[in-house]
Amino acid sequence: MFRGFESSLDYYIAHPELHEMSRGELFLHDESLYRSLLRDHTIIIAISEFDEEYSERGRMGGQVKPLSELEIELIVSKHETYNRNPSEAAKHLPYTADRIRRVWRNHELETIGRGNSSKNA
Repeated sequence: MFRGFESSLDYYIAHPELHEMSRGELFLHDESLYRSLLRDHTIIIAISEFDEEYSERGRMGGQVKPLSELEIELIVSKHETYNRNPSEAAKHLPYTADRIRRVWRNHELETIGRGNSSKNA
C-alpha cells in the first residue's frame, strides 16, 4: 500500500500532474514517491529512460505516458506469443522494444535478441 493506493505506481498513474516530471523533478517534488518507485523497480515504467523517451514519444503522439496495469498485463501476456523477443513484439504492439524488454524483465521473464544482457534494466 502506498498512500491508499495498491502501489506507488498506481499512485503515480492516478496523479497526472506528475507525468511530465523528469526523475530529478519528481525526486525534488516528492522524494518518498520517487524512492518507492525506485525500490519497487517500477520507476522505469513510470518515467522512461532518455533513449527510450525519444523513440516512445514518436509512438505515443509526442508524449511519454506511464503504462497502466492493463497495458503491463497485455505486454506480459505477449511474452510467449512473440517467443520472448521484444523486437518482434514491438512490431505488433504500440510500445518500443526497450519498453517491452523492461516490462518483461520486471516480471522476471527471459528475453532474447538485441539488447539482451545480464543486467536488469
